[in-house]
This record gives sequence, C-alpha cells and structure tokens, in this order.
Amino acid sequence: LLVADKICCDYDNVVHIEDVARCNGMNCTIELDGVQCVLTNPLFRLPPYRLPLMLAAAAAIMLNADPMPLNHFAALPGRMSVSHEKALTIIDNANSGTNSETTLSAARYARQCAGMDDLTLVIGQVEGDGAVCEGFSFDQIISAIETVQPSKLIWVGKVPDPDSETFRSIPNRIDVHCTTLDEGRKAAIEKTKKGSIVLSVKTWR
Repeated sequence: LLVADKICCDYDNVVHIEDVARCNGMNCTIELDGVQCVLTNPLFRLPPYRLPLMLAAAAAIMLNADPMPLNHFAALPGRMSVSHEKALTIIDNANSGTNSETTLSAARYARQCAGMDDLTLVIGQVEGDGAVCEGFSFDQIISAIETVQPSKLIWVGKVPDPDSETFRSIPNRIDVHCTTLDEGRKAAIEKTKKGSIVLSVKTWR
C-alpha cells in the first residue's frame, strides 16, 4: 500500500512516499525495492503536481513498470501548462479556480522557466463569469499584482469603481485593458519583448 505524505495508516506493508522519494527543484529521486531512479520534470517545482507525480513514479516501480515517461508528463491547459511564442515563456493559469495563490505560484514558475524576472501578468475575471467557484475579488487581484510586481500588466474584465480606493492604486499600472482571455493573451504577446507571460484570468474554459 502506497500512501501520501503525512497519511496515517495501520495496514501492514505500507510505503510512505516521504520515505522513498525526495525532490530538489525539477528533479525527483525515488529509491524503492533496490531500485533508484531520478526523474526530471519542471512540474516537480509546483506543489499541485509534485506529490501526484511522486506517487505515480513510486507506484510504477512497485509494479515493475518504467517511471521514466513521467519526465514528459505535461500540465493540463489552464493548469500551469507551458507554451512558447516569440521566444517568450507562457504559463497558462487561467481557469475556473484561479486565485491569488495560484497566481503567485504561476509567477514563480514562469520566472524559473524563463530564467529572468521580466514578466507580463494577464489577470482579472471575465465579465459574466462571476459565479465561477468563489470569485476573484478586486482586493485579491490587487494583492497578487503587488506581490508579483509584473513588468507589464494586462487587466481582463471589469475594473474597480473609479471612485474607489482600490481603483486609485492601479490605473497608472495597467498597460492594456481587455474583455476576454484571448484578447489579453494577444495583447501580452504584442507588449512583451522578453521573459515570460502569466495568464491568470478567472474564467470558464
């Protein structure tokens, strides 16, 4: 029985993943049943993918299967997938669950993948998608922007009330205002000369 980190289990022959696997950056070393393998995948840098990949690799070894194909496992569209255009690294974090936490994780990942700090952030919530999960409030969006400190900012969807304190903190920082994710992505590619782009728009996909 293979179990995840910090999972208590009273069964016999239990293998805890923390006892057989360790990660360092984009590398993961698995040592189990006399077998050692080192997997390399950028997704090991991302907590939402790290543990599932570790478990999959350990399970493969337990079943006498080759875990190496996991080196080529790619993120799902909208779930930290990586693409490239015009020598730019694009991290797609635009989905129904996008929030400030995933935005910060995407920004860190983008800078690691691109190898530089220059980053264009496409952020917001598409109008009409207000019922998507828990919503992406203006305060959360502003907080993410202030933490990420993007080189360029593309705002998607409704902006705060012009008379609000929230709005007064952003108008001079917005490079382009768009209504849809596709418009935001296109604008980001046009405006960005180097580095990375993070798509962090809350929307149905």
